[in-house]
Amino acid sequence: MESFKYKKIYPVDKICSNFFKHTTPDKFFPCDKLQDVYLPSITKAYKNKWELTFKVNVMDPIEICSEKIRATNNRFRYRDFYDLYMLANTLKIDLHESVQIMPKKEIRKPISKSNIIKNLNYALREKSENSNIIVYKKEIEADKIRSFFENLNIPDLKPNV
Repeated sequence: MESFKYKKIYPVDKICSNFFKHTTPDKFFPCDKLQDVYLPSITKAYKNKWELTFKVNVMDPIEICSEKIRATNNRFRYRDFYDLYMLANTLKIDLHESVQIMPKKEIRKPISKSNIIKNLNYALREKSENSNIIVYKKEIEADKIRSFFENLNIPDLKPNV
């Protein structure tokens, strides 16, 4: 493994090997190398808090939305619904493209709009019961986010692995 260093300290390979050396089954870090990224990455400039600027490869926003659709189908965490809503509305992403690439990606659990709506209802209920735990940058009315997901055109997709 090649070591990357910043100011000749903090070798990345050392950090990684130490991390995994001290990882136990009860503290397992899930790293799924089977989930293929379909679209090519995009190079973006990134400036950190020390004003250092570098170029980083990031996942295409269309693919991120595809992953968020899968996440909303598989679990009922409000953050997934929030993220997808904000990505689509802030970046003006056509979710039709995100849906189109889904069959080309790994599908382990059947995907259906009815399952997504069911998970959304669970997520909204959980959010209303625990509203003081997580603060979101912008509050979205429940009716607005529900309408957004009800109007999505998501076909039923069967597992392909």
